[in-house]
Amino acid sequence: MRQRMGWRCLIWCGVCLATTAIHAEESLTKVVPAGAIVSAEITDAAATISRLKTSEALRQATSSPVYRTWANSSNGRKFRGGRALLEGQLGMNLWDAAERLIGQQVLVAVYPPSAGNQPDGVLVIRFETMETAALIREKLSPWIEISDGAIQADERDGSWLVQSADNKAFGALREQWLVISNRESLRTAVLDRVSKTVTESLADSPAWKHQTALANTTSESRLQVIWDSAPVRPLLGAESEARLLPAKLDNPLASLLLGGLIEVAAKAPEMQGALTIHESGFVASVLAPVGKAEIDPAHQTLLATAPSTSDLITPVPRQLASIVLCRDWADWYRQREALLESPVLPEFDKFETGLSNLLPGKDFCEDVLTLLNAPITLVAAEQTYPHLDGRPGMQLPAFAVVVDLTNADRGADLFQLFFQTLGTIVNIEAGKSGRQPWVMHSAAYQDIPITYAKYLDRPQGEDLPVVFNFQPASALVGQKYVAATSLELCHDLIDVLQRPASGGNEPTTKNFAMTVDPVVAMRLLQANKALLAARSIQEGKTSEQADNELSILFEALQALQPLLLTTDVTGQHVELRLQGGWK
Repeated sequence: MRQRMGWRCLIWCGVCLATTAIHAEESLTKVVPAGAIVSAEITDAAATISRLKTSEALRQATSSPVYRTWANSSNGRKFRGGRALLEGQLGMNLWDAAERLIGQQVLVAVYPPSAGNQPDGVLVIRFETMETAALIREKLSPWIEISDGAIQADERDGSWLVQSADNKAFGALREQWLVISNRESLRTAVLDRVSKTVTESLADSPAWKHQTALANTTSESRLQVIWDSAPVRPLLGAESEARLLPAKLDNPLASLLLGGLIEVAAKAPEMQGALTIHESGFVASVLAPVGKAEIDPAHQTLLATAPSTSDLITPVPRQLASIVLCRDWADWYRQREALLESPVLPEFDKFETGLSNLLPGKDFCEDVLTLLNAPITLVAAEQTYPHLDGRPGMQLPAFAVVVDLTNADRGADLFQLFFQTLGTIVNIEAGKSGRQPWVMHSAAYQDIPITYAKYLDRPQGEDLPVVFNFQPASALVGQKYVAATSLELCHDLIDVLQRPASGGNEPTTKNFAMTVDPVVAMRLLQANKALLAARSIQEGKTSEQADNELSILFEALQALQPLLLTTDVTGQHVELRLQGGWK
């Protein structure tokens, strides 16, 4: 069992370590043998290294007080000394060395162990010029001479071969190629393919044949990772159906968020990861060539998609973040025994007992969840507090949930009952939290009736209690029910929902979408700067240190573009994609 768990950790760690590929006809997969568990290729890293070393972000980081403090510390001095020695040995600075050594193409492949429990691996680098390989040989030769036999070198068939005396490391330089492996047979296999004496290679494996097509743009750094489960399954017990991931989870929230993706990964014969870095941003993706129909019915409930683009809500003003989550809600609840570990199931009974106090006589699955269509949207936004003459001492974002209803009238009545009951319970606790009770009030906005909580007297003053961040409001806009912690956010959502969707009502493949705006996050943190600095001081930092750290954080967030994380589900594949950028 320990060996199986070790291999599972190796597989997933390998996926996380991986690197990108250029167009298939130039890929280094052509020079390594097939059968790799994880293979990763990076191309044109020099473009990213060059941008990084001249970037404003690096300049700000190295000129910050935090960096200067570290640079003058014992570890900082050791780093600078080691860097100076290395640069002196190489005859160039580390930035130039990185561009020359890994700037062209690099490939790493991990194979099942040929002996013992340790996996085999090979690193292949193709330099831009043969001069780089000659430079490496020139710099290594003196160290081999003084190694007293611990490292051995030899010339053979146009290659300079190096290996350790204990036969645990093998290297080779040949023209523009560098090969390093823990197995001599792997080193030999790569050199044979470099000299074109062998044609079969990793590029011919099904996993790499199914790789994601990448644009032919040499000015972009790319990273592509392939995980092939076929070589792994025999290591788990010989049965080809051995699972690499659990079918059931022990957390309902994790099941809702990740259960579908985990099942897709377990069923996928291979996984394809890609990262493209361009001048002002990046796109990272993981693709599994498994269609929804190949997944069992229970997990299909977690792979629902938004019916149309109109279900993907346009951002509201001052939006901090949003999440669109598509699930077959009622079916997921009915299938919970097939999706969750048995110790978790009694918690559902406790949940339903508690809910009966808010919705007496209602069955949660049949009376509540059946009213929900696939997409549920969560929104967070910065507040401007039009309901206050002042500000809370701690300024929180406003939150809202938007649900798409199968029956608008029945659904609105049910959720309105829940909203009013919850408001009554919260009002009972009003005195304990230091606020006035709310009076439920009705009004119209853009011809849409709104129910919201109104204070008897308008709150005034600075540093008001945290509860004054909240002014709950709800409304029904067509088939969508809105419940918000702020009347201002409720108004903004009504404006957005009444606006025609930019994409019309075209069907989508979106199963999940999350956006985060770092600049809005920066503004919220700035509004609470005094509280954040006070907490840092309580932890033992000086006032200057706290201010410097917050300033660096604010500058970093200010330099970032919004992040977008999506999941797409089709009949052929499931893809997770993250994209972002910087200014």
